[in-house]
Amino acid sequence: MKPPSIRQAEALLNLSTVVSSSASQSNLTNSCNNRIGFVCNDGGSVSEINLPNSGLSGTLDYQFNFTAFPSLTRFNISGNLFSGSIPPNVGDLSNLVFLDLSSNRFDGIIPPQIGNLRELQYLSLYNNNFAGVIPHQIGNLQKVWFLDLGLNNFEVPDWSKLKTFPVLRHLSLHSNGFRSGFPSFILGCRNLTFLDLSQNHFNGSPLESLVTNLEKLEHLRLSSNQFSGLLPSNIGRLSNLKSLELWRNSFQGEIPSSIGQLKSLQVLDMVGNRLNSSIPSELGRCTNLTNLVLALNSLSGVLPSSLSSLTKLTKLHLSYNFLSSNISSNFISNWTKLTSLVLQNNSFGGSIPSEIGLLTNLEYLNLYQNKFSGPIPPQIGNLQNLIFLDISENSLSGPIPQTIGNLTNLKTLIISTNNLTGMLPPQMGNMQKLIQLDVSENSLLGPIPQTIGNLTSLNSLRLSTNNLTGMLPSQIGNLQNLVDLHLSKNNLYGPIPQTIGNLTRLNYLQLSTNTLTGMLPPQIGSLQNLMYIHLSENNLYGPIPQTIGNLTQLEVLLLSTNNLTGTLFAESMNLRSMLVPSTFCNLSSLQVLVLAYNSLTGSIPQCLGNINKYLCVLDLHSNQFHGMIPTSFEVGNFLNRLNLRDNQLEGTIPESLINCQELEVLDLGHNNLGGTFPMSLGALPNLKVLSLRFNKLNGFITSTRMGEYLFPQLCVLDLSYNEFTGDLPAWSFKNFKAMTKVVEDKIPQQQMYLKQRYYFQDSLVVGMKGQEREVVKILIALTVIDLSCNKFKGYIPYSIGDLLALRELNLSHNMFTGHIPASLGNLSMLESLDLSSNQIGGVIPGQLTSIAFLEVLNLSHNKLVGCIPQGSQFNTFEANSFQGNDGLKGKPLSQGCENDMKPPTPKELHQEDDSSFLSGCTIKVVAMGYGCGIIFGLFMGSLMLVTGKPEFIARFVEEETYKLAMKVKRRRSKARRRRSKARRRRN
Repeated sequence: MKPPSIRQAEALLNLSTVVSSSASQSNLTNSCNNRIGFVCNDGGSVSEINLPNSGLSGTLDYQFNFTAFPSLTRFNISGNLFSGSIPPNVGDLSNLVFLDLSSNRFDGIIPPQIGNLRELQYLSLYNNNFAGVIPHQIGNLQKVWFLDLGLNNFEVPDWSKLKTFPVLRHLSLHSNGFRSGFPSFILGCRNLTFLDLSQNHFNGSPLESLVTNLEKLEHLRLSSNQFSGLLPSNIGRLSNLKSLELWRNSFQGEIPSSIGQLKSLQVLDMVGNRLNSSIPSELGRCTNLTNLVLALNSLSGVLPSSLSSLTKLTKLHLSYNFLSSNISSNFISNWTKLTSLVLQNNSFGGSIPSEIGLLTNLEYLNLYQNKFSGPIPPQIGNLQNLIFLDISENSLSGPIPQTIGNLTNLKTLIISTNNLTGMLPPQMGNMQKLIQLDVSENSLLGPIPQTIGNLTSLNSLRLSTNNLTGMLPSQIGNLQNLVDLHLSKNNLYGPIPQTIGNLTRLNYLQLSTNTLTGMLPPQIGSLQNLMYIHLSENNLYGPIPQTIGNLTQLEVLLLSTNNLTGTLFAESMNLRSMLVPSTFCNLSSLQVLVLAYNSLTGSIPQCLGNINKYLCVLDLHSNQFHGMIPTSFEVGNFLNRLNLRDNQLEGTIPESLINCQELEVLDLGHNNLGGTFPMSLGALPNLKVLSLRFNKLNGFITSTRMGEYLFPQLCVLDLSYNEFTGDLPAWSFKNFKAMTKVVEDKIPQQQMYLKQRYYFQDSLVVGMKGQEREVVKILIALTVIDLSCNKFKGYIPYSIGDLLALRELNLSHNMFTGHIPASLGNLSMLESLDLSSNQIGGVIPGQLTSIAFLEVLNLSHNKLVGCIPQGSQFNTFEANSFQGNDGLKGKPLSQGCENDMKPPTPKELHQEDDSSFLSGCTIKVVAMGYGCGIIFGLFMGSLMLVTGKPEFIARFVEEETYKLAMKVKRRRSKARRRRSKARRRRN
């Protein structure tokens, strides 16, 4: 067997292969070389190996033999790149006192043999990839005072098997993902001064026990767990406590007043709990506090005046609570050591004290979303160490002080959404470290100062929604780091400067809702990182430059409401070059294209139908496009909105639209489209709005059933002003499942409308309550059927009465006959009903009076007879709702309507489904038997039974029954007249 000195030398030689050193192997063999981290004892044996942060790598399994070092007392290789597992023979180091393997890449389990290191006092395995269960043998280390197992992937052991550590002072188990109750062995470690269990999933309510058993604690970190319960009222017993970190748990209730007994406390962080009391005044006794963080709770009330005693505060974060009252100048003048003051999302009010200028150490000031008013104090210019300033969403007024230009270290300035007036001070150009500048949503006026060009570090510039005037300064082209430029909703005029082409890092260009003129500069094609362009609502004119096709990253292009002209094609050899289809189709990332409300002409390029599968909005309405709709919509596309309304398009509706399975809104109205109704669109599972109004569509709406669920999500159907003919098939309305479900009124506002992307707004023209309106946000509760101004005939289907969510129904100016179905009385949400200018006869069903929301009713110019029903909304309608019906009587047309003159209301077939058909037609058969003869009645009844669901027979029977009732009425009327004449003769 080799002597110990030789074995140690060989082991050191193995380790030396991973040590970057100039030491020779002969030196390692002959003696310890202290220069590379080795220490020997008096007997020449290695007693310490100290190689932290030395850039070493390899494994301990193969490159180090622990058995060769029986005298080793200290082994520190922290902060290297070692990997692999800890070899079991680590347990042979019986004299080891200090073992630090932290911040490497070790994995595997802790070998149980580690329990043999009974002399060990310091053990750190922090920041590795260890896994598995912590071995209970680790409890044998009864001399250990420092134990750090944090930032690994250990599994939960049986905590009850772990012995307590009588001399343990420092214990860290943080960031392992433990899921269990509080580890019970900790309560026996009564000498603990440092305990870190943060960033796990521990649960329970351990604080009471901790306060009782661990009175020597100086640092307690339980953050980011699932602990709950109240803060113990005797927390003041932890008199040595210097830091208490309980953030992101579920502690609730009040902050106990005994917290004021923690005179040594320096850090109190309880952000993200459920504390719901006021801040106790006793907290002001903790005069050593430097960090006070109580954000993201439900604290309320005012700040106690005693907090002015916390003169050592450097960090005060109280954001996202319900705190109120003014910020006393006494507070500010005593908190002069503050480097971070965060009060956002509370209800603090009053003015910002001028004493704010005393906080010359302040680096971070956030007063966002409070109720501060008054001017921005000019003393804010004294805060020359300030890096971040956010005072947005308050009620601040007056001008931006010129002293703000003194904040030359400022990187973020957000003063948006206030009531600020005056001009942008030119001194803002001094803040050359500024990365983000946001003064949007104020009432600022005047021009954008040319000194804005000095802010060459700017990443985001937002000046939108003000009253800024003047031209865009050409110096804006100096901001070559700009990613985000928002100048919308101002009164800027003049052309877009060509220097905008210098902003090659720009992602977002937002200049909408100004009065900009001129042509789109071709230099815009140089901005190849652009993802978003919004230039809508200006006075831009001329063609769309061909260079825009270079923007292959572009996702959103909004150019609506301008004076753009030309076609989407290029005229070769012509300076008036348009965007050619091949160039336009280079926009392979495009998701939203809106060119509405311009004067663009020519045909729509076929490539827009398949430019990419991610295009979700194509809105070209209100232009002068002609030709055919693209027929190239491919399978798998994400198109959600297609609006080509108000152009001069011709031809038929393309069959390829059936590939647009995500389509929700299809508006092709106000064109010259021909052909028949596109029944194939009924297979689109998400289609909610279909508008084909004002076209030349014709023919029957086919009654051939293409499936059980056509148009299942349809809420708006507008076929008005076409040339459709024939009967309305009753079954088609049964498919409108979305119209049968009433939308709850109490849904959140953000869910009340169809979802819209980016700044795009829907534009839908519908007839509502007798008037034509444009809807820019489509309510999910908007349910409309408008079939007016066609040539439909026959009977109004009873199945319309099943559409309980319907709010607008317009069947006017057709050739409907029969009578008004009483089933329309089921439409409890109906607000407008127009059946005018048809040939509808019979009486007005009394059931219509039960429609409580009915505001507009037009039954004029039909063949209605009998008494006008009275009650509810019917009492509010004027004569023009009923005019042109010679047989109608009663208010508001005439006075009086005798009961015996009311024609009987014919009974109706309420159900059209097979399951209840027989019960609905039995009365019909009997009535026919009495009125028309037994044989005919039996024949018709048998025919109904055989055919199962004979809607045409039901209609026929119903009409015959109505005719029969009218004959009976006329006969009775004649009989009364004959009796009356006979009485007069006798007299």
